[in-house]
Amino acid sequence: MMDGFYANRQYLDHEFENACWQPDSGQDAETLSANIKRLVDENLDLPMPLLRARAFAYLLANAQIEINPYNIFADKINVGVRYADSRDHDITTDNRFRGVNSKKTAEQDLFAQNLYARFHAEVQQKAIPYEYQRNKLAEQIGIGTAWADYWHTLPDWNDVLQLGFAGLLERAEKMKAAKAAAGELTNEQAIFFDAVIISYRAILQVIRRLYDASLRYDLASYSECLSHILEAPPRTLYEALETVSLFVCLEEIGVERSRSLGLIDRLYAPFYQDDLKMGRITREDAKEMFRYFFNKYNAAKRFAAQPFALGGTYPDGTDASNELTLLILDVYGELGNLNPKIQIRYHAGLADAVLEKVVSLIRQGQSSLAIMNDEAIYRGYEKIGISRDVSVNYVPIGCYEPVIMGQEDAMICACFMNMVKAVEFAVTGGSDLLTGTVFGLVTPSRYDSFEQFLAAFYAHLDSLVEHFIDNIDKQTQLSDQINPSPVLSGSIRSCVARGRDYFAGGMPYSNTTFKCYGIATTVDSLLAVKKLVFDEKRLDLPELHVALKNNWQGYEFLRHLVLRDQNKYGNNLAEPDQLMCEIYDHLAKRIVGRKNARGGVYRLGADSIQISVQQGKRTGATPDGRLSGQPVSKNLCAVSGMEWNGVTAHLQSVLKLDHDSLLGSEPLDFIVHPSAVEGKAGLKAMITLFKTYFANGGITLQGNIIDHETLLAAREDPLKYQNLQVRLCGWNEYFVNLTEVQQLEFIKQTQSR
Repeated sequence: MMDGFYANRQYLDHEFENACWQPDSGQDAETLSANIKRLVDENLDLPMPLLRARAFAYLLANAQIEINPYNIFADKINVGVRYADSRDHDITTDNRFRGVNSKKTAEQDLFAQNLYARFHAEVQQKAIPYEYQRNKLAEQIGIGTAWADYWHTLPDWNDVLQLGFAGLLERAEKMKAAKAAAGELTNEQAIFFDAVIISYRAILQVIRRLYDASLRYDLASYSECLSHILEAPPRTLYEALETVSLFVCLEEIGVERSRSLGLIDRLYAPFYQDDLKMGRITREDAKEMFRYFFNKYNAAKRFAAQPFALGGTYPDGTDASNELTLLILDVYGELGNLNPKIQIRYHAGLADAVLEKVVSLIRQGQSSLAIMNDEAIYRGYEKIGISRDVSVNYVPIGCYEPVIMGQEDAMICACFMNMVKAVEFAVTGGSDLLTGTVFGLVTPSRYDSFEQFLAAFYAHLDSLVEHFIDNIDKQTQLSDQINPSPVLSGSIRSCVARGRDYFAGGMPYSNTTFKCYGIATTVDSLLAVKKLVFDEKRLDLPELHVALKNNWQGYEFLRHLVLRDQNKYGNNLAEPDQLMCEIYDHLAKRIVGRKNARGGVYRLGADSIQISVQQGKRTGATPDGRLSGQPVSKNLCAVSGMEWNGVTAHLQSVLKLDHDSLLGSEPLDFIVHPSAVEGKAGLKAMITLFKTYFANGGITLQGNIIDHETLLAAREDPLKYQNLQVRLCGWNEYFVNLTEVQQLEFIKQTQSR
C-alpha cells in the first residue's frame, strides 16, 4: 500500500495534534461553529431529530478535511477538537459531551457544543427544573451524578459491515416507504426516518468529498477503497477496517461514542480469511493494517481509551477465538500503546494460547486489558429476564460493562452514587459535612445502638437511590428533545423496524445501569463508628461529628487508632465482608430488575471510574480515618493501603458477593509485585488466579504488575519512566501523567506488598 508502518510512524503518532486541514476544503472550525449555531437558531421550530440531522449534514458538507498520505486510514474531519493531553477527567453532567481527552478548559467538538450541551441544559431547565437543580446540587456536595447516558453506545457492527453505508440508507428508505404504503407511518416515525435518511445521505456525500481529496495523492488503494464503500458493503479486511474507522468518526460528530468496536476477531475473521484464500494479503499484511488501525485511535487520544473485545463463545458454547485473535494480540503487544484497550471474554473453554498471551501482556506492563467472565454475565442477564441464547451475543463496552449488540441499550453510566455520603448523613443527621446542606432525610444525632445507626445509614442510602432513579427516569423521557441519534439508530435493525430512536424505544431492551461506589470506605467507616462509638465508647456520635467536621484535628489519636485497626474490608475477614455483602444485597433488592421509564429495567454496578477521586474532593472526613478531600475507595478495591492480607485475600472477599446482581459492573483491581509472577511458574500462577476467580463466580479482573520502588522512582525521574503504564479504573494511563493525588493512591496501594 505504501511504506511500512514503522517507516511512517513519525507522521502518525501526532497526526491529530499536527493536523494540516486543507484550507480550500471547507470552513475553519470557528466559522463552522458560528454557522451551525446560526442554523440551529433559525430552525428551532423543527423537531429535534430533523434539526440534528440538518446540522449534521451541514457540518459534513462544510467541515475542513485532511488526507494524511502516510496513513492507510488517511481521512480526518475537522470538528473543532483540540487534541491536548489529559491530566484530570471531570465527568459530570456538564462535561460529558467532550469528544476526546481534554483538560478542564472545556475543549468540545462543534456539534456537541452547539446541540447537545445547549439542549441538555435548556430542555431540562424548562421541563424538569427542580430535578435539574437537585442533580447539580448532588454533584456539588459529592453525592454523585445522574445522567441519561447518551455517550456509551454500541452500533450494530454486524449490520454496518454487512450492509455498508449505502445499504443502511437503503434500508431506512425502504422501511419508510413500506410503512407509508401500508398506512402505518406515524408523524413521529416519519420524522425519525427523515432524520436517518438525511444523515446517511450526508455520510455518502462526505465519503465522496474524501475520495475526491484523495485523488491529489498517490493513494490508489485508499481511493479505490472509498470508491467501493460509497456504493457497497466492504469486501476485504482493509475495506472493513476503513468502514469502521469512518463510522466511529461520523457517529461521534454527535455526542454518542462508539464505546466498543465489537468482538473484532469474530467480526473481521471472514474478511481476513477470504483475503488469504484469494491471495489478496498475507498474514503480515493483516498485521500491518492493524498497526495503522490501532495507532490511529492512540494518536487521537481517545477519552478513556477506545475499547474492543476478543474471545467469547458461539451460541453452541464452542470457543469463538480464532487465528485473528492471536494476531491482534501480537500487534497490540508490539505497539505498546495506551489506546485502544482490550476486553477479553473469558470462558472455561478459552484457548490456552489466548489466555497465556493475555496474561503475558499484563505481566509485561500492558495492563490495558480487562478479563470478563461469560458464565457470570449470563447469570446476571438471567436475573433481569434475558436468556442465554440472547446474552451470548453480549459485547463488553466502555470500561467493563456488558451490552447485547443490536438488542440492548443499557445506559451503562446513568448514575454514580457515592455510598459514603449515606454514612456521613447518618453521623450528621442528614447535613453535608462541608457545606451544611441538608439534601434528603433528617435523622437523629444520637442512637442507643449500632443497629439503630446502621438502620439510619440504610434509610439515607434508600433516600439517595430514590432521588437518582426519579431523576434518571425523568431525564430519559426527554431523550428525543435532547439527543436524538439518527446515525446510531440507522445501524440498528429494531430501531429502523420500529421507526424509533435508539434512546427512545428503538431497542428490544432499553435498560438503565445504576452504579454504587465507595464500598470499602463505606464498610470501614461503618465499622469504625461501631468500634469508637458503640463498642469502646471512646466518644459519642455528636463528638464524632465534631471530629469529622474538624478533619480529625484534635482527634489524631482516635484517627490513628482506626487507621491501624485491621478489621477492614478486602482482607477475607468475616465482619467487614459480611457487611459489604449485606449492603450490596440491600441495594440489589431496590434496584436490580426494577422497571425504568423506558420500558426496560435497572441493572446494578459497583465501579467508580475516576469519580471516586472527583467526588472525594467534595466529601468531608470519614470515620475510617480518611481526611477531607481525599479519594473515596474505587471499584471493589479495598481502601488504599488497607489490604493487609494480600491479593488472594482480597479476591476471596469479593467472591463472597452475589455476583448475579452486579451485571452492571463488578471490576476488581489487583496489584501484584513483579517478583511474584516471574518465569514460567509466575505465568502459571497468574493463569491459575484468573481461572480460580472466574470459576467461583467473579465477573471482571483488571490490574497492574508493579512495585512500590518503581513508582517512587518514576515520581523522582519522570523522563526515565515516561512509558510506565498503570491501569486507572477502566483504562490505562502513563503513571507520570497522573495527578499527584492519583500517583499517591497507587503508591499507597503498593506499600503493603
